[in-house]
Amino acid sequence: MYTHTVQFLSDGANLILLTSCLAAISVLVTAIEDLTISRGLFSRGIYDWRYTLAFQPIIRPSKSTPSVDTLLGHTAFKVSVLLRLIFVSLLLAALVFAPQIAWIFALSALSSYMYLFYRLPYSLDGSDQMTLFVLFAIFIMSFGYYDEDFFVLGVFAIWSQTVLSYVTSGVAKILGPLWRNGTGLREVMSSAEFGNSALSKLFAMNSRLSLIASWAVITGHLTVAGLYLYGGPFVFVAISISFAFHVSVAVFMRLNVFVYAFLATYPAMITFSDAATREAFIRILFP
Repeated sequence: MYTHTVQFLSDGANLILLTSCLAAISVLVTAIEDLTISRGLFSRGIYDWRYTLAFQPIIRPSKSTPSVDTLLGHTAFKVSVLLRLIFVSLLLAALVFAPQIAWIFALSALSSYMYLFYRLPYSLDGSDQMTLFVLFAIFIMSFGYYDEDFFVLGVFAIWSQTVLSYVTSGVAKILGPLWRNGTGLREVMSSAEFGNSALSKLFAMNSRLSLIASWAVITGHLTVAGLYLYGGPFVFVAISISFAFHVSVAVFMRLNVFVYAFLATYPAMITFSDAATREAFIRILFP
């Protein structure tokens, strides 16, 4: 199974199309969630640009003008969501019918998603960051139709970012005393926005269970990172652990996009687990 999967994904056209299809699902789910909060973008709403961009470190509008209100208001945000879906759809169509121009729509999809990051700089999470990074990697891979090295570079971009995300998350939890003693997970489950009252009560009644669950999360993150680094058929074990973790996050914390965002990384993770792909990447770095 591993050999056949790697052979299928070693064809850059299959790799980028599958990755783009999975990323499109993540973009669609994100778009649906964004539309549910769009009412908050009205003037004096919780996501009014005057509030969300008050501490924007890059480009912060100095005052409200008709043009600024138009570009950053409720209608513009909904248009950006629609454009995001259109560009991703055009990307998929281009990959099938005109792959040489796919980079145009990959860049368009990436740009439309970056608007989301500018507009809501402090309201996004790791799944949004991963989706953005996958779109960036797809943009890199879209040049693989001109030079196949770009397929390898795009794969490495996703692989390295995914491994880094699991390593940093696992290490940060180990360094945090609340996670080491088991109270960290209990506090997360008791939070108002992403918590789960049933699990919160269960962990409060059984501190040992909370400790075991906390260390299971830490161990899971670092195990996934280690297996991705090791490569080979063990990548399927890493994917299984990763998928189970993100499904549980979706079920218990209502963070649904995490499942789809990381699902889009799996083709690249399988591809870079192969020794031939890693050797190809080294040859690109040291020709």
